[in-house]
Amino acid sequence: MNAWAFMFSVWILKEKATWVKVAAVVVCLVGVVLVSVYKRTEHEAHEVKETVAGYIFTLVSTVCYALYEVMYKKALQSRPHMDSVRWAMLFCGLIGVGNFLTVWIPIPILHATGHEVFHAPSAEQTPTLAIIVVLEGTYNCVLLVGIQLVTPFFMTVGTVLTLPGSIAADVWLHGEYPPFMQIIGIMFIAVGFLVLLYAEFKHAGEPGNGSSDDSSDDEEEEDKQRRSSGSQVRHSSQYAAFVDSGADPLALPVGIVTQDDAAQ
Repeated sequence: MNAWAFMFSVWILKEKATWVKVAAVVVCLVGVVLVSVYKRTEHEAHEVKETVAGYIFTLVSTVCYALYEVMYKKALQSRPHMDSVRWAMLFCGLIGVGNFLTVWIPIPILHATGHEVFHAPSAEQTPTLAIIVVLEGTYNCVLLVGIQLVTPFFMTVGTVLTLPGSIAADVWLHGEYPPFMQIIGIMFIAVGFLVLLYAEFKHAGEPGNGSSDDSSDDEEEEDKQRRSSGSQVRHSSQYAAFVDSGADPLALPVGIVTQDDAAQ
């Protein structure tokens, strides 16, 4: 998914495509392939049935999710001062409402046709599912906040770190150790993320890539210039009106100017 997020970011968000970012994508992709292809046990290798349709659905879902992240960032560019946490929680809530109203519709159809039989969770499974729901909601909110603070591409590569995290959890909870090639894949993912981290910090330190505080200072300076220009126009119009009245221009009342200056 990081490759799609990178391409959409360059295309839609007009991010600069550098060789360092391309290298980070390639390294992470190699790591993901190594972790995904090499199974930990022979039982795991035969546990999941791999089909062409499954690969197609996986491809479509990754493309759509990467596009969703980039378009979310695009929508926020017109609202730079919006509170990231509140907006992320609101957006996740709206997604939940949409899922509640629509996603359940295929369930009775699949159950009636026997294609996918629905089973209510047991009493033992309910606490685990509740924990998963809370963690998933937290993950989505944090992801959206991160997208607003940095970039979708950076957050996408960061989420790839969940792969070595899940392997470490299996070692800790179930005592299942990964094969050698998966360890190499984990190293590739970590190196790819560090390369991207270096590229982001390097880009942030380049001239012209200042912080939001610099942007605020620029906006304040532009506002002062606009007010100064408007004051000059008012002075000119008042002076012209005073001259048209037939009065001596040298007797221009000081109050006309000082009043405008005080308004600034």
